[in-house]
Amino acid sequence: HTGDGRHRSVRDLVSQLWFDDFDEATAGAEGLCDLTVPSNPQAAANREVIGATPSVLEGLERLVRSGSPNAAYHACEALSQLAFRNARNAQRIMDARSPDLPAALAALLALFRPARPPPAGLRAPGGDGDGVGEKKEAGFDQFDQPVAMAGLDDDSAYDLRGAVLRVLNNCAWGSPRACADIAEHTALMDALEDMLREAWRSPALQCAARNPAGDLGEVVEKTVEQM
Repeated sequence: HTGDGRHRSVRDLVSQLWFDDFDEATAGAEGLCDLTVPSNPQAAANREVIGATPSVLEGLERLVRSGSPNAAYHACEALSQLAFRNARNAQRIMDARSPDLPAALAALLALFRPARPPPAGLRAPGGDGDGVGEKKEAGFDQFDQPVAMAGLDDDSAYDLRGAVLRVLNNCAWGSPRACADIAEHTALMDALEDMLREAWRSPALQCAARNPAGDLGEVVEKTVEQM
């Protein structure tokens, strides 16, 4: 059901996620999102139907990993709306491990992490190697940043990162078990920790730490602008 009384087939939209043309596949994600936004009077029922539809999470995971900023953004928006006030969908997202949707979200966040050397224990012994072989053996899910992602301006990168965080927020808010799964997911927590460390380098936050009586809202606004 759409907000204006028309009907769109959930099955067709889910099938569209698998189109070879990523613009068409992205349109499928946008359609699913439209059916589940709070302004849609049928949103709650639509979330139940879509969340229970086979291959929907796999299709959205495909877009998250596509390397296309637009596809990844709209896939995350659809995921966040599916998880909004829906414990079953929140847990489905965290349980989707074949393919691994939480790892795909973590990898997307990791694209915007500050560069840092690999842990000392994973470097090539007795040399200056980058430890690539050791990282693969340890199960690190690291890959080169897609060209389209590398070319994002700051505003677009911020929007994409925010879309991922909305997925995690809605999953954690909607399901205590999903919240615990997020907290236990090493890659997700590493990416989130790096974001917090990056934010802490903001002059606005450092000023707030020295002046706790300041306006928190103003500090947050300045920090968001600088990230």
